[in-house]
Amino acid sequence: GDNNIAITGALSGGDGGLFGAGGGGGLNPGLGANGIIIIIYEPLTVTAATTGTQTATMEVSATNQSVGGAFSFVSAAPLSITSITITEGGTIDASTNLDNIKLYYENDTSNPYDCASESLSSPSSPTESQFGSTDTDGFSAANGTATFSGSVSINSTSTMCVYTVLDVGAGASADQTIEISL
Repeated sequence: GDNNIAITGALSGGDGGLFGAGGGGGLNPGLGANGIIIIIYEPLTVTAATTGTQTATMEVSATNQSVGGAFSFVSAAPLSITSITITEGGTIDASTNLDNIKLYYENDTSNPYDCASESLSSPSSPTESQFGSTDTDGFSAANGTATFSGSVSINSTSTMCVYTVLDVGAGASADQTIEISL
């Protein structure tokens, strides 16, 4: 397949060469006589999920409001999260009425590593670290995106828990919705 890389090389007998146990022979059982090794490349996979409950109501013309819940990112293999793009899909005009969007994070290192045991300490003065910079100009469109860059290490026993905090502008009105997704 497209993810196979063939590596060829000289394999010597006598001292065990590349694959022998030493003292004779050389090739381990199962290797072809021509000494071709197939390495299967498997891309790293990140699983994203949500946990917790959305905030039921938010105030108009108010700063540092948490949307509630969290996004979680986990991987079986160690890797770094370097970019997160969130999308707003509610009825509010996210480009003009949502500003100062921030992502805060912490790593859940307690089994079952699903962020259920974690929560944002305080939207106005969180103890969690900020991921990337504050997006001061709102989402890219009425139902647009905001992208954040940083670097956070995750693995099978360290899940990244991400919380969204933002300002709701004075132009928002009652019964409008905010729907944040990845």
